[in-house]
Amino acid sequence: MNWRIHLVTGLSLAATGLFALSSGGLWAEPDPAFSGAGSDAGNTISVSTQGTVSRVDDPGSVLHGPTLITSGFSGIAAYGISGETESDQVAHLFIDLDGASATFVSINDFGAGFDGREIKRTPYRKLLAKDIGQVFGMALDDAERPNLYLAASSAYGLPIVGRDRNGDRVPDKLYTGRSDAQFMDGLFGSVNDNGPGSIWKVDGATGRISRFASIKLDNVANSGPALGNIAFDGKSRQLFVSDRDTGMIFRLDLDGHVLESYDHGTIARTVVGMKPVHFDTRNRLDITVPSFDVEDPTTWHYAKEGRRVWAVAVEDGRLYYSVAEGPSVWSVGIDPEDGNFKLDARQELTLEASRRGMEISDIEFGPDGSLILAQRGAQQGSYDFSRLARSRLADVLRFRKTDEGRWRADPVAYAVGFAAQKKNSTGGLALGPGYDAKGELVADRCRETLWTSGEQLRDDASLADKLRESGALKVDGVQAQPLLALPDSSRPPWKSYFIDYDGAYPGVVESGHIGDVEVFGCEGLADTKAPEQVAPATKAQVETIIPRSAEPRLISETGLDIKKEQVGDCRGDTAGRNYNCDFRLTITNKGASQYSGPLVITDEFQRPHPTAMVLVDGKEWRCSQPSSNYLVCLHEAFTLEAGQSRSLTMSLRIPAQVRENRFYNCALLGHKSVFRQKVTVAQLSLEAAGIRSGGVDGLVGPSTRRGLRLLQAQLGMRATGEMNDQLLRMLGLPMADANTASCVSTLLPAMPFTGAGTPSETSSPDNAKPPVLLTPPSSQREQPSEPRVIPAEPENDAICDWDTTVQRGDSCACRFDGMRKISPGRCACRRGASFVAGKGCVFEEPQDFCDADSTERKGRSCFCRYPGMNRVNSRTCACGPGEDLVKGKGCVPKRPAKPRPPQQGPSCDRETALIYNGRCECRYPLHVQDIATGLCLQQSQCGSGAWTGLRLAQRAAVSVTGSEVSARRDTSL
Repeated sequence: MNWRIHLVTGLSLAATGLFALSSGGLWAEPDPAFSGAGSDAGNTISVSTQGTVSRVDDPGSVLHGPTLITSGFSGIAAYGISGETESDQVAHLFIDLDGASATFVSINDFGAGFDGREIKRTPYRKLLAKDIGQVFGMALDDAERPNLYLAASSAYGLPIVGRDRNGDRVPDKLYTGRSDAQFMDGLFGSVNDNGPGSIWKVDGATGRISRFASIKLDNVANSGPALGNIAFDGKSRQLFVSDRDTGMIFRLDLDGHVLESYDHGTIARTVVGMKPVHFDTRNRLDITVPSFDVEDPTTWHYAKEGRRVWAVAVEDGRLYYSVAEGPSVWSVGIDPEDGNFKLDARQELTLEASRRGMEISDIEFGPDGSLILAQRGAQQGSYDFSRLARSRLADVLRFRKTDEGRWRADPVAYAVGFAAQKKNSTGGLALGPGYDAKGELVADRCRETLWTSGEQLRDDASLADKLRESGALKVDGVQAQPLLALPDSSRPPWKSYFIDYDGAYPGVVESGHIGDVEVFGCEGLADTKAPEQVAPATKAQVETIIPRSAEPRLISETGLDIKKEQVGDCRGDTAGRNYNCDFRLTITNKGASQYSGPLVITDEFQRPHPTAMVLVDGKEWRCSQPSSNYLVCLHEAFTLEAGQSRSLTMSLRIPAQVRENRFYNCALLGHKSVFRQKVTVAQLSLEAAGIRSGGVDGLVGPSTRRGLRLLQAQLGMRATGEMNDQLLRMLGLPMADANTASCVSTLLPAMPFTGAGTPSETSSPDNAKPPVLLTPPSSQREQPSEPRVIPAEPENDAICDWDTTVQRGDSCACRFDGMRKISPGRCACRRGASFVAGKGCVFEEPQDFCDADSTERKGRSCFCRYPGMNRVNSRTCACGPGEDLVKGKGCVPKRPAKPRPPQQGPSCDRETALIYNGRCECRYPLHVQDIATGLCLQQSQCGSGAWTGLRLAQRAAVSVTGSEVSARRDTSL
């Protein structure tokens, strides 16, 4: 890896001061050829009082014509003085704050048809990690200059750091949780209060980057798994985003306000007759505990597979989304009037067994109604940021429907990249305009080109020579190919274009560094509607509203107080699967004078949310429930003497609960600062004034803007049609005080679910009582019959194993991270780990996991022990040529070998002997060798005794070398 070293003084890398370096410190940044980091020249950065970053560029410079937008990991940079060993260098690698988290590339003309070439394009804009952190999901709205929305992501890992304890003047990069651990800067943005639930917005006209929303559930922030994907619906004018932490899908208006949350695990699974997977509020990520491991995603506390969602897309009035279990694709209807979720969830398709193990991270729909989905490799964690997802296994599939309207079981698979099995997808896809035979973009042919994100797209050794002629081999970025062409995943994708993410081709093999992709370029997306014509106000309309004081007034200044209480018990309707609960709201004037003027009641609910509301008494109130989690009531001329009280009663219809549950709701006087609630109050005021606003839905549409202009003109205000607090003050509506809320907790007994359309035993015709209808009663209300007692679900007989499980409700849950259930009451560790009571699963790797002589283990990876070593495999390193490994010293040059003296052959008497097998042998028969002289003598020249002694000496001297024989012969002579 090539790094440029810089001397810096007083460098501060984060607003928190965690990365502050003292004067004279050294830091390093990656070479541009490797990292591709963008420059900030020409940009202005400002920090607002709320702590969000704003980057303002020249107006109109966000999208330069047809554009490809790609999200990805911003890369790494070395900070501080790193050591010589590989492990020390890796410990100083942090997220590159100046690296690109999203790039913008022009895709207007390519100069040639689809022929497998790489299109070399330099990004004309980059969104940096120091501004938006790491993002995956993206969406464009349909404004005249489209705005871009980006969702925070954990798809590139969850690196953490702690305070500097080793004295190297940079934070400690951690493998596991520690009491002072924090998420690494550049992961979720570098400004305070920008966490894993952040959604960022890039203004299409000005280029301003701001935090659009922060996703929270019941005012609890995302704990770390972050968000999945995001989608825009042009019909309902709202955004949908998936939450990987809670398993919820949130819908937001275009002002960043959360309108509703959808619980797939509870609602959708119950609707289709499956066992619900409830949200466990105790399943929260905590990076300060040792069980958290940056290289083990099972410790990151994602939502359970049965409720974990990722991809979201809107098509034909339904929201399609993916679920990890399967993986599968589900859908739920969107109400065309108010944009709420319907209760009609259905399972669309489930991938076959051979394609499981990888989640569906993006969904698109073709012009022919086909469903296209992209998988992403299984999540991985890497201390050195190299392996972020499993590579070369993910598919891009296209499903078409049968004549009966069902999705076919045999999808078409697209070849993504040339490498391996052509399954190099990284989970992003988009549809863009088509191209002609010359590679020129045809803007009016929308959704004809399929863009997919991938890695190592042109790296095929067998085709390397041919591919190298038209571009680089190691392209990590995006592939474009005709959508409706007949794809064949078994053949190389020659009919494609390839574009690198940032033009910095990686020198090492990386996986999971590329994210989602969006395409802008089709004509007809701009909002070219003519300005609305405002009809002149009639005399009757002008005289309806009397202007009031513009001074703000709190409800606490009026002396009014509210008390909410339940009237009787909730009545169960097992046939309709709901409860009918009555509540009385009593308003008391505790002030010293009469109250006279308009008054608002805001009633907020927690799950389960009511599905309907009817006023039992209090007909003078105008009430509306535009969202499932609140309702608003308005009285335009409320009068109450001091010391007196007035009440109204409402009946709420609450969905049935499979398990015993509680329904919490709070009422308070006045309007809150929530934007949609304020819009609801304004729309109720328009109805009271006789001005048509298109209904009370809490959304600002064309009809509402028209009505607001009329109302503003009547009040003597500037007729802008915009919703603001000044309008509510002019109407004399008091603001709410949260401290005056009155809350009620209602017990909802269990109503077992036995399947769609099949009532439980307690709802059989023999013992069922007629349900109470939620219709406005007469003045003399009939007393309802005694509420039926709905029996609770039978308790689970499973006995929880105290060591491995913990009791949660009526079931047993695994006590420690990394465990799996092997029975209803017992859990066990996964393969490769052993259970230790009180500690959990301890991974015991074999002793030879890392070669002890050449490597050292850090976390779950092996790093070379000494400088200058080369990696042989994931567990072993070796010295270079001409070097030896010396324990404790490292690689040492080899010593030159001493030359060996030339070996001399034996010296034999040439007349009587010859050399045979390295020794002297007698040349003639009946001759024997005299050991003393080395001469060969005839047997007749020796006596019998001498002959015997000569033979014994010959046998004993077999190993005598020729040089010794020669020496003896010379001595004898």
